[in-house]
Amino acid sequence: MNSMKDIAKRILDLMFGGDAEGRMREERVKFFLRWDFMGWLGRIGLAFFGARTNREGWEDRLLIIGPGGIGDVIMATPALRMYRKGFPSKRISLLVTEHGGMKKEMFAGLVDEVFVVDGERFQTSAAYKVRIINRLRRIGFATVINQAMGAKDITSKVIATSLRAERAFGYEGPGVEIVNPGTEPFLRFAQRHVNDRYTAHIPSIDKGAVAAGGRPSSAIRHNLAIAGAVIGMDAPADVATVFSVSAEAARSADALLGAEGAAPGRYVVVVPSCADPGRRWEMGKFATVARHAAQRGYAIVVIGTPAQRIYSDMFRARFGEDFIDMAGRMDLLGAAAAIKGAHCIVTNDTGPVHIAVALGTPSLCIPTGGHLGMNSLYGREAINRWIYKDVGCRYDDARCAMTVPPGEPAPCIHAVSADDVVREFDDMEGYLKDHAAGNEPFLAEYE
Repeated sequence: MNSMKDIAKRILDLMFGGDAEGRMREERVKFFLRWDFMGWLGRIGLAFFGARTNREGWEDRLLIIGPGGIGDVIMATPALRMYRKGFPSKRISLLVTEHGGMKKEMFAGLVDEVFVVDGERFQTSAAYKVRIINRLRRIGFATVINQAMGAKDITSKVIATSLRAERAFGYEGPGVEIVNPGTEPFLRFAQRHVNDRYTAHIPSIDKGAVAAGGRPSSAIRHNLAIAGAVIGMDAPADVATVFSVSAEAARSADALLGAEGAAPGRYVVVVPSCADPGRRWEMGKFATVARHAAQRGYAIVVIGTPAQRIYSDMFRARFGEDFIDMAGRMDLLGAAAAIKGAHCIVTNDTGPVHIAVALGTPSLCIPTGGHLGMNSLYGREAINRWIYKDVGCRYDDARCAMTVPPGEPAPCIHAVSADDVVREFDDMEGYLKDHAAGNEPFLAEYE
């Protein structure tokens, strides 16, 4: 699969050129095919084959359309807690895209069910789009809330405004994305086909903040703003994120890792994979940090999905064989249980770090500067450490990734050295000798 993707990428590079301008042209063509052309086919399909909306008892049902990634959904859990408190008698459904491993049990009773939509198929198949929307119409929801806030979250916008709900809530967006010309087609599409179909379009809490020289608010704050506007409730004092791991999953992970020689609290989880190459720290640096942790007596555990085994192989080529390769051997809940039992986790800004923060596991994360502070710089400050360098691209919506060859890390990622992370590892280890992890206050954002 990865080789086919690599071949397709080479063909696209030949067609459009591998430089920033060529990649921008490629993205514009993809957008036209996925949203303008396939969106037009989808609207025709719904006009002829759209199901009637079930209104029987629909006031008792609430649909929250979540962001795409597991980390984004976790950062929305304080808002889910608000919805559960504000609508205690309603059946709350959460719709997520792409991540089939998510289950309602992971969210500690905050939702009653989880629907999974294949985001890629929704964008490329009009028939699939019609089938998903019809399925949700037949269930029927009087209230639909689009909790996915980004300009590029078109899937969530289309679904939220296609269900013929009595109340459909959307969000203006974080605001930081307007500095990136690459988001213009998405913003234009939303203005033409989406925004007027919301019954309420909630204004951004960050409007103009970045343009005025400020920093974007945490995604937690944005999510709470959406929930507060829907419910008419002030944000709670407790903004801690939530991810639940059952005792059974924890025992299973402990047994599996124990058989490999990793005792609870005596191993470090390394996640060297990341879907976006621009956000992927160099493998040699991961290996250097892991070698330092191993010298301190910690076992090294690498986790990832079956498709991410290629990254554990790349890690092996730089680190050697003396680590526990769990890539593809654990589902999402098992990986979370492994994170829960770890001394700490070392990763990019990807789903596992957000699981670690929610579970109170110490973390060392290398985030990009493009959205710095939105999906990073939060948690328990002493143990959730975000290691970054300001190379002049902060809050640029990750445009700096377009300035390097395809597959290379963004300049802000590359600027972080292995020594930078090793120093944070040692400092945090010193802190943990005198403090129990998890007792620090949870902050939605910090510098």
